[in-house]
Amino acid sequence: MNSKQALVPLFSTHPGELILDEMKVRKISQLKMAKEVAVQPSFLNEVIKGKRGVHAHLAIALENALGISAEYWLRLQMQYDLSKARAELKQIKSAIS
Repeated sequence: MNSKQALVPLFSTHPGELILDEMKVRKISQLKMAKEVAVQPSFLNEVIKGKRGVHAHLAIALENALGISAEYWLRLQMQYDLSKARAELKQIKSAIS
């Protein structure tokens, strides 16, 4: 495989899905989690649904609430953003060809 060619996943997992998984396992409601991380419940819901991303302040709050490092949450967001951008570029290139 050419070093310039990168595999592009068919779909990417948004960090919000993993936040929801953690909440389910720990039996924490969205309302309680929103209070724990000091955001509005609607904001947390948008993150969980993939409509908003995990930013540095939220990552630190998640670290404090869940014990999972802020770096982990930010890496997930970065990987999601890169996968999404690569998929979009691949579609654009396919449409042009």
